[in-house]
Amino acid sequence: MALKIRLLPAASIKMRALPQFPVRVAGTNGIDATLSGGTITVSPAFDDQTALVSVAAADRDNTFVLVYNSADSTYKRLALDVLLTSISGGLDDTLVSIAALTPTANQGIYFSGTDVAAAYSLTAGGRALAGVTAAADKLAYFNSVSTALTTDLSSFARTILDDTTAGAVLTTLGVSAFAQTLLDDAAASDARTTLGLVIGTNVQAYDAELAAIAGLTSAADKAPYFTGSGTAAVADFTASGRAMVGAASAAAQTALLSAFTGDSGAGGVKGLVPAPSAGDAAASKFLKADGTWTAPAGGGDLLAANNLSDLASFATARENFGVSQGIHNLSLAVSAAASALTIALKTKAGADPSASSPVSIGFRNNTLTTGDYDSLDVTAATSLVVSSGSTLGVTSSTAFRLWVVGFNDGGTFRLGVINCSGANQIYGLADHVARSSTAEGGAGAADSAGVIYTGTAVTTKAMRILGFLEWNTTGVTAGTWTTSNLIQVQLFHSGVAQPGCVVQTVHGYDETGSTTTSTSDTDVTGASYSITPTSAANKIKAAASASGTISAGGAGVNSEMYCKLVRGSTAISNYRALGVVSGSGTNIQTDGSISHIVIDTPQSASATTYKLQHKSSVGTATAGTSRIGMIIEEIMC
Repeated sequence: MALKIRLLPAASIKMRALPQFPVRVAGTNGIDATLSGGTITVSPAFDDQTALVSVAAADRDNTFVLVYNSADSTYKRLALDVLLTSISGGLDDTLVSIAALTPTANQGIYFSGTDVAAAYSLTAGGRALAGVTAAADKLAYFNSVSTALTTDLSSFARTILDDTTAGAVLTTLGVSAFAQTLLDDAAASDARTTLGLVIGTNVQAYDAELAAIAGLTSAADKAPYFTGSGTAAVADFTASGRAMVGAASAAAQTALLSAFTGDSGAGGVKGLVPAPSAGDAAASKFLKADGTWTAPAGGGDLLAANNLSDLASFATARENFGVSQGIHNLSLAVSAAASALTIALKTKAGADPSASSPVSIGFRNNTLTTGDYDSLDVTAATSLVVSSGSTLGVTSSTAFRLWVVGFNDGGTFRLGVINCSGANQIYGLADHVARSSTAEGGAGAADSAGVIYTGTAVTTKAMRILGFLEWNTTGVTAGTWTTSNLIQVQLFHSGVAQPGCVVQTVHGYDETGSTTTSTSDTDVTGASYSITPTSAANKIKAAASASGTISAGGAGVNSEMYCKLVRGSTAISNYRALGVVSGSGTNIQTDGSISHIVIDTPQSASATTYKLQHKSSVGTATAGTSRIGMIIEEIMC
């Protein structure tokens, strides 16, 4: 018998009511009943029936569906659990949980628990993976944000992918256990420990000296040596040299040396000198060229008075050598702090003078009528401070030179300083005459050129020039002392020019010269000379003499000829003039001489040109300059 299962039939059930039996028909529990013309129609009322979204597994045997049996045309109820079991062997709870979902677009299904399904968003990448065709030995991968492809995945690669630890991966790759102990080291120092290469314990750290030696090329009879820090070379290391190095004692080394052979007429042989015998020193013997220790003739004249053996002091040594009038063991140090200048007397080694290392200075006798000298030893730190605000007559933004001097003030040394370059004078600084000084006195108290300033004033005492200090023009502010623009510290000696002395001279003569009718300054031919000063602090003396002529500018026209001395294009002298007064109807020419002498301050150590220029007072008169002699001198300041 076939069993047909259907829901409530869509067709209505019709029943006939006899007229003699009037009835009232009503539907309930999902059944509608209608009466029309004596016919009662019964049909399902689906809208009134309760819709079941899902049925829990525990309630399936208590839930029924209405089924129709076509064999006997009857309706029967059937338990839902029996129905589900009859459909393809039954539905499991997993499928039921999926069937209960209502997924939307771009969603996938996953299980959040046993027989519990849920939906999740499925991105374009996920959909791309779902669209990939699987195949053996293939691995899916993305080639864009929304597309995926497959690539080969070999069996060897799969042996790596299924490894659960990094060590397992390395083993699969064939990395040895020892190599793996290196790979898991966190730092270079750990790796060196694993390798047994700890610097300072197992191996020598890199050293520039060792690298220098390693870079040498070895050869027979060569030994390495250092030529500097981190540089090395090889030198000859002969058998004799090796024997000397290998000797066990100084005596053994001495035995290897050749003996000295004295001259017997044909020359000697260099080598070890013979050892003196006992008493040779007491007998003042010396080694003669013939190789013997011999007493000097006269019984030892080297021990006589005033010779080297009886020197008791530096002063005695200078006296015996005849150099007491000089300056010995001297240097000058210059420093600036808080805009004050400090000039310090130092030894040649740059230290303060001391009893064991004095600075010795020879002075003429303080009595001018006594023609000898005094030698003074400075044995303690000595300096002079030029206070901030004191200018020594220096002008801002100009190159200048300060001369450092010393006084013998009755046996006490005084350090002094002077600016010998004044506005209209170069002050002489000869040390053959007695000089006086003024106490520096603090800020603003030492502002004059031509004055020697000392810490304590000195009156008419012997003076000695010690040297000079020179500054350039850059950054000079009078009274604000600095050493940033100090360019020279010079000790005085016989080759150093004193203030006022000529350092160099350029001179020349031109017979012809030139003429001009121009009323503008015009260079005179043959009257231009260039000099390159040795110092911007020095002055230039420019002197010129010439013969001048001026003709009348015409009958009754008075004329003048003007001539001046210039540096480059800058006038350094006033005009010198010759004039002519022309009577009515008469042309007259006047001849005369022209001379210039100028002390110029070019403030330059570059080539500087001095020349004559002339002009006519009127364009119709001719001015002429000839027989020109010029002298250009650099003067030490």
